This record gives sequence, C-alpha cells and structure tokens, in this order.
Amino acid sequence: MHKAEPLGIPPQMVADPGDIGRKLAGKIKSRKEVIIANFKSAACLFMIRLFPSGMEKFLGAATK
Repeated sequence: MHKAEPLGIPPQMVADPGDIGRKLAGKIKSRKEVIIANFKSAACLFMIRLFPSGMEKFLGAATK
C-alpha cells in the first residue's frame, strides 16, 4: 500500500517508493538544497512551484 492511496491520487501518478529511495540513495552526498531523484520529479516540482493553483486544479481533476 502506498501512502498516497488515502489521498485519492491515481496509481499512474504515484511512483514506487522503493525505486525513488534507491535513486535518492545515490545522491545523498549531494550539496544541493533540494535532492530530486530524476528529471521527471524535478520538472513536476518546478511546475508546482511555478503554477501552484494550476497544479492544484490539475491534480484535483485527476482524482475525480
């Protein structure tokens, strides 16, 4: 069970926690303020920060 299931987030939008953990483990020695596992995660985080209300509407529509 993923922790995102009670939030109503569709399964296709949720990555396997084990995969993310293994990707992050290789970047632990990074000196960056925010450690991101891959380009897809970085792009999503960038879009959420740039358009917070737009992403809220998008994710809200995806959960219906």
